[in-house]
Amino acid sequence: MFNMKTVCLIDGDNFLYWNIEDLDEYKDKIDNHISKILLESNSTHYRIFVEPFNNTTHRKLFVSNYKANRSNKEKPVNYKEIKEYLLECYNPVSIQGLESDDLLISWYFEFKREFPFSEVMIAGMDKDLKTFPIKMFDTYYRRFGEVHDVSEDEADYNFHYQMIVGDSTDNIKGMKGKGKKHAETVLKHSKNRFIAVCREYKKMYNSKWQKKFLSEYVQLKLIDNIRVKIELDVAEFE
Repeated sequence: MFNMKTVCLIDGDNFLYWNIEDLDEYKDKIDNHISKILLESNSTHYRIFVEPFNNTTHRKLFVSNYKANRSNKEKPVNYKEIKEYLLECYNPVSIQGLESDDLLISWYFEFKREFPFSEVMIAGMDKDLKTFPIKMFDTYYRRFGEVHDVSEDEADYNFHYQMIVGDSTDNIKGMKGKGKKHAETVLKHSKNRFIAVCREYKKMYNSKWQKKFLSEYVQLKLIDNIRVKIELDVAEFE
């Protein structure tokens, strides 16, 4: 089963935000989109990842306003129906209490450990995934099909950059008033980015810096060591 060329781990949550009113048309587009990802990535096997309904993670328990900016935002048309379709028809990895990004990263590294001579990539568009050294097949429509080999150094930079600027999509504030230019200045010549960011937090938040640092760290840091059992679907095309 594992004598393969390429395994593609697909972030299925990205498929839930297309405003397509006709449900059958929506399902057809998802089927075609998944096939296109597998064909263009030359994948022989794959697995899809979808966050379960009413999911509560450790991030939300630790920081109550994590993703609070999404709570009152209206979901796209057919959001519920399409998630049900993915859960029922694609046998996705979906675990209560864990986000898809955590599972994608954990599967990626577990697969590389178990099958070091096979190729694996993540198909997605979430910048959080690039805080780890991975091979990523970009699914954003303007960059669709671009493959990024994220290096250890690039991943380290990306994470500590987010620790300073935050992530507005998830309501993660970062350091108040500190944006792109400040982050670039702090990180550009730093030999130890973790220490450099700690110093910035200490300068800004004084005695409360550790609490603030931990809050941002927990929200931003993906889990990469979840114990998983690798089970894949075969990429078959008519």
